[in-house]
Amino acid sequence: MDKKVKVVGKNLKKHRKEKNLTQERLASRAGYHRTYISALERGRVNPTLCTLTNLSDKLGISIQELFDDTKRKG
Repeated sequence: MDKKVKVVGKNLKKHRKEKNLTQERLASRAGYHRTYISALERGRVNPTLCTLTNLSDKLGISIQELFDDTKRKG
């Protein structure tokens, strides 16, 4: 799968965990199945813009944060 899809998945998982949400809980809030959230986080599926907007809204983040590919040091 495309590198950007993997970056989005990694960031989705990071922000979900920062909000102390399980995949099940995020899926329920966003109207998806838990296995779809899992596939997104693993970079197995290419989400639509609508999906990314929905998930970023449910996580309380900007959609740009899902695409952030900077390596933070600290």
